[in-house]
Amino acid sequence: MAEGRKVHAVTRGYGGSLSGPLRVEATHAADQTGDEALLLAAFMPTWVSGDRAAGARMAAASGADIILLDDGFQNGALAYDLSIVVVDAWRGFGNGQMIPAGPLREPVSVGLRRADMILSIGPEAAQKRFVKTWGSQIDLPHVVGHLQPLETGLPLNGLPVLAFAGIGHPEKFFQTLRAMGAEVLATHALADHQPLSDGLMVRLLREARMNGAQVVTTEKDAVRLAPGLRSEVMTVPVRLALEDTAPLDAALASIIAD
Repeated sequence: MAEGRKVHAVTRGYGGSLSGPLRVEATHAADQTGDEALLLAAFMPTWVSGDRAAGARMAAASGADIILLDDGFQNGALAYDLSIVVVDAWRGFGNGQMIPAGPLREPVSVGLRRADMILSIGPEAAQKRFVKTWGSQIDLPHVVGHLQPLETGLPLNGLPVLAFAGIGHPEKFFQTLRAMGAEVLATHALADHQPLSDGLMVRLLREARMNGAQVVTTEKDAVRLAPGLRSEVMTVPVRLALEDTAPLDAALASIIAD
């Protein structure tokens, strides 16, 4: 942060074999810590801990001034200074029903009463859909954001590609590639966090070669690739851009002041 605060992340490490608490190191693999932990560790010190409170204590003991808890909104083991509900603008809260009838862990009204802010992510059309469907239930600061490709200099415009993604909504990645001008010849939507087995990758690479295409994927998927395959798969990174950071800036400033 610009204020010089030391920010650490604590995550469960979904999909990894290690339950921690432990600090994610460059020597860890995705099957140990989970793919999301590796992504976070590229930006800040990150801890994997099935026990979130234990992970937070280790982060604090290691000098963290601010602890960013990944996917911990329903975790009651910690006290939160700021709770942000992050939602895909197109999907919203699904059908509004709880598991197994829908995607939610608790009713929308209950969750939003406990939240301090909501962040909806998606393009303009998706944002309009979200506000139309759920706007009447939102009575808290609403920050709007979208994912934009990071400029890497990679030649995507006009490039024939075979794309695969094992994220929550793979079609969003495929749409991003098309918007960047790539000629998307084939897409493969995998399950979120799906292991990239040797058999799967051999099949995808063979299909790409037969069609004269470059294999492309997301940053999250790339960290699950075997090291020997990373030179054969192009990674297309994206970053979150917020339309108005003022509500978030004000909330963070208030926390820091306290």
